[in-house]
Amino acid sequence: MLRASVVLLLIAPGMVAVCGCSGKSSPASLCYPSNRPGVACEPYPVLTQDELPDCQVPLTSDNLACAAKLFAPLDGPPWPFDSKRVAAAVTQLHGGTTTYVAPDWQITAEHILPATCQFPAMYEYAIDGVPFELGANCSSFLMAGGNPQHADCVKNNLTQCWDVVELADISDICVLDAPTPSPSFLQPSPAAPQLGDQVFVVGFPGFNWSAEQRLQYRTPLVSTGKVVAVLGLNVILSAPAYHGDSGGAVLNAQGQIVGVLSQLVGDVRRRGVATVPAELPDYYSCGTLIDDQTREIIRAKTGDVSLPDAGG
Repeated sequence: MLRASVVLLLIAPGMVAVCGCSGKSSPASLCYPSNRPGVACEPYPVLTQDELPDCQVPLTSDNLACAAKLFAPLDGPPWPFDSKRVAAAVTQLHGGTTTYVAPDWQITAEHILPATCQFPAMYEYAIDGVPFELGANCSSFLMAGGNPQHADCVKNNLTQCWDVVELADISDICVLDAPTPSPSFLQPSPAAPQLGDQVFVVGFPGFNWSAEQRLQYRTPLVSTGKVVAVLGLNVILSAPAYHGDSGGAVLNAQGQIVGVLSQLVGDVRRRGVATVPAELPDYYSCGTLIDDQTREIIRAKTGDVSLPDAGG
């Protein structure tokens, strides 16, 4: 899984290049450090690994040549969404990333939370808006995504085990109470993304940047790509990702959350927890989509809709 130590603005005809500088570098301007003679600063490339043959492998912390072309700072390029609002809503948690979806509630991936959290095998939701507990020192929850691959483990009180399931059955998402309230939060998208939709992943990937590079790649960082498959509530993206992105928000162009980032396709394939279509490369990323019931629960916490009752 993508834990901290554990997608595509194509610069091509018809696409938008992202630029955060004017050609001259200064402490206040963020841009891609150019290797071209006489050019100190140019637009961040913000490519995908599909476009970079030398980068078509799962990234490592020292693969900075690829990282510099695949990621850009949230406060750098002019993104299509409100980057300041996103920056205020996205924070780090347990080496991963979490995002406010209501003043007192955040959404993230289950696997970044402490092992004391006893997540259910099936989806569990807060009834009438009343949070539930999942173990000692494990926050309160409005939703926890069930994972059938652990069903037998939970039933037999076993740890470090799983059943092999279909990729569509894997989920890694939860809504938990925030340690401190925030006036800034992001709305869930009204519907799931479609194949080919452009999405953006916001997180805190832990690359070994040099001191100078850290100034130009201040976290949180954004990568972008396309939805290449939707399998149940599991979504496959051409979006680059690295350790620290786990739990990060997957946004549409309006800055709404469609889901959270979980892991790489290669992680699933290596662990053998699910059958993975052979055509999906290891460097693609996986996320879990927000389902309808979770969407309604979140909206109720922000005053947008009424709460689902125990019979809904």
